[in-house]
Amino acid sequence: MKHDSRPFELLTLECSYETKMLAGNLPFYGHVSLEVTTLRTPWLEVEVHDLQWRATIEFACQYFLQKFYKNRGSLKVIAKLVNGHSPDTSELVIFYTTVQALCRGFQIDCTLKIDEQGNVVVPK
Repeated sequence: MKHDSRPFELLTLECSYETKMLAGNLPFYGHVSLEVTTLRTPWLEVEVHDLQWRATIEFACQYFLQKFYKNRGSLKVIAKLVNGHSPDTSELVIFYTTVQALCRGFQIDCTLKIDEQGNVVVPK
């Protein structure tokens, strides 16, 4: 009998989201594509090869896990694509885009918004 090296993985899905908008006179752009696996283990694992966005995506995944995915288990997230360009892409745009991608992938209503002045509104 062959031993399964991934016994704690439950479901794998692709999540992506693109932010492409104007708020006031400010352009916002960011695109992320994630591979997300649900886990039965008590931790969050995040793989991001783009050093520029690593901390932002890790924070966004932690925020999603605590705010939207609470009490459902843990996640392994692999950032397959992170795309942005200066000056339209900031840490807040990538944070927003990552949380939106995760919410969309899990069909959860996302309460994060970018307001008319270009502020990312993060509910408490």
